[in-house]
Amino acid sequence: MSRIALCLAAVLILAVGPVRAHDFWIEPSKFFVNLDDAVSLQLREGQELVGNALPYVPDWFQDFSRSDAQGRAPVVSEMGDDPAAVIRIRSAGTTLLGYRSTADFVTLAPEKFENYLRSEGMETIVALRAKLGESDKEAHENFVRCAKTYLTTNGLALSKEVRAPLGYTLELMPADDLHALSPGDRLNVQLLYLSHPLAGALVTAFRKERPEAKVHVRTDKQGRASLLLSAPGIWLVKAVHMARLEKHPKADWESYWASLLFELRAQRTMARSPSN
Repeated sequence: MSRIALCLAAVLILAVGPVRAHDFWIEPSKFFVNLDDAVSLQLREGQELVGNALPYVPDWFQDFSRSDAQGRAPVVSEMGDDPAAVIRIRSAGTTLLGYRSTADFVTLAPEKFENYLRSEGMETIVALRAKLGESDKEAHENFVRCAKTYLTTNGLALSKEVRAPLGYTLELMPADDLHALSPGDRLNVQLLYLSHPLAGALVTAFRKERPEAKVHVRTDKQGRASLLLSAPGIWLVKAVHMARLEKHPKADWESYWASLLFELRAQRTMARSPSN
């Protein structure tokens, strides 16, 4: 598709907004990389790691960045590009990709909203809506995506630049080096909301090759959860948190969707400290 056609397509999408779907993730062309590799990045939304690709539209995000041993920098592309961007691997070790969307708005029928709340482990919001007398009313919701994806060159541990939070409203922080894990290990994560541990949230993990076999764990008082990684493959870890909006002109609720995507190899990679 020509650059002009891509830009026209992006303008049309801007007019209607992104497709409404549950999960959002940054999907790279490969997870295990070498220095100076070109890696294409698709922004996807859908369910169970199957979904539509979204183009590069700056109005749709507050942050689209890469972090590695050289620091953090924005991912730069052209309006309407799909894949949304192509980056070159500039440092040995781990490259963290991050995307924090702007808020998007949706209106949901009462039954559909309650089913969605229960499926994402937000029964407390179901109870609050009942207390407020809103169970039979439409829900007016803003939603925000907070996605992270990890790439790595073989055998290198996460550098301090990659271990730092990105400052997203809701953020999943791996406590372990993702690329030192192997099938049968547990991945320990901490869920942060406004930079503080979030207790009682449902964290879900599944792999692309068998999405129906989901692992569900509630975070403890420190926002921590431990997830069994049963088999190799591409794993998505996700969590959702919702807050009441009191003075918003349209929305009554705002939800934040955190995701973390990485590939687990069949055999453990021995991690060592990066040299740069």
